Amino acid sequence: MWENICPIAMGQIFFKNRVDKCIPLCYYRVKLQEGVKMAKHIVLSDGEWKLMKLLWENYPMTLGDMVEAMQDDTAWSKGTIFTMLRRMNTKGVIRMDDSGRYQQYYPVLQKEEAEQAETRSFLERVYDGSVGMMLSAMAHDRKLSKSEIDELYKIIQEAREEGK
Repeated sequence: MWENICPIAMGQIFFKNRVDKCIPLCYYRVKLQEGVKMAKHIVLSDGEWKLMKLLWENYPMTLGDMVEAMQDDTAWSKGTIFTMLRRMNTKGVIRMDDSGRYQQYYPVLQKEEAEQAETRSFLERVYDGSVGMMLSAMAHDRKLSKSEIDELYKIIQEAREEGK
């Protein structure tokens, strides 16, 4: 049931899904719709992905640290980055600690969870959930190297053994 709160959360609120796997609340917005709680995937913009990647690699960071780190890649102003951080904080994908002299930013959304959700979303949106169609399109778009083919074969073998 979605109402059960997971006790292992390091101060964050988690909900258990129907198979008792913990899902961070920050990653889902829960709304009440006709008496049933529904979860909605939070979408990150391209710019938010850039900031999340920076935070995953280097947290905690101050606004100044991020402006400096992003200067060569994006040349975003301090105001632009601050606006994006405020929006990301509202979404619940980062948190801000203002207990020190400078505000420190931390990722709340885990990198692996974001990557998996984005991959699932892309697969559903573009290929109607068909991994085969996606791989076929990728293989026809460019020539796969022997190492890429070997890697795909290994993934398929592992999935076959796990019974997925």
